[in-house]
Amino acid sequence: MASPTKLLKAMDMIKMVESLQTVEMGHSANSELNKIHAILTNIELESLSEYQLEIFENVSDRAEKLQKKTITSTSSCDYFNKIANKEITKIQNLITNKKVYKSSMKARLLGQQVKDKKYCPQYTEWTASIIKLFKNV
Repeated sequence: MASPTKLLKAMDMIKMVESLQTVEMGHSANSELNKIHAILTNIELESLSEYQLEIFENVSDRAEKLQKKTITSTSSCDYFNKIANKEITKIQNLITNKKVYKSSMKARLLGQQVKDKKYCPQYTEWTASIIKLFKNV
């Protein structure tokens, strides 16, 4: 892929990341930002025109700002922590009431959501809780 084409792709991706404002989309934004950084590092700057270089700098700056915003977003982890704890309690109640299938499905869904939160400090705690739930099912 030619460098100007890579630059256009990075521009489109940055617009998409900027639109991912909800808490649930934090991981997706991180993933896309990593792809954008990979694209930007593979662009041959010598092949860009002066105008394209300005665009490159703009996209790089926007990606850097979004990266800082996404990585330091501990509020998304705190918000998910509240949700995860409520779900774990609900699943424990389902297990207590012998609703095996429903509890198993809810635990799997929560497990998938937790996988996307590896950057959160509570990740290991959530994972341990889910493993305990599966042992009880």
